[in-house]
Amino acid sequence: MVSQSLIVKILLWSALIDCILCKNFLFNPIDPDARRDVAELIESRGFIAETHYITTDDGYILTINRIVNPSLKEKKRRPLILQHGVLCSSIDWIINAPGIGIKNSDAVFQNKKVSNNLGFALSLFGYDVWLTNSRGNKYGTNHTKLDPNK
Repeated sequence: MVSQSLIVKILLWSALIDCILCKNFLFNPIDPDARRDVAELIESRGFIAETHYITTDDGYILTINRIVNPSLKEKKRRPLILQHGVLCSSIDWIINAPGIGIKNSDAVFQNKKVSNNLGFALSLFGYDVWLTNSRGNKYGTNHTKLDPNK
């Protein structure tokens, strides 16, 4: 039979461990990218974000974002469309690259790691990058007549 004092000690230790874990989770600064949308994420890296809306024939309004590299003087750039896969969105092409910005554009030509995502790397290479969305994700649920919440 387990004594009451042993149960109390186990509960106190588990409460202490829980407080330590919660302290680390609750009081650490949250990644600023966690709550950003595509345009905000693009601009946080020093690029210019353009947001466009396309309405399909059946009334869905899809969001398309363009990554503009302000350090490139040449206006004619080769357009490149990045379309996400199933259950994804356009943000998947640009997430997971904290601190990567246009200041690293010379590193591209020196075979240095510039970015760990495709969207910004292609923009640094001089492409005109467009990030498209399919209907059904966060950036493709609006409709001209239907309510996306129903």
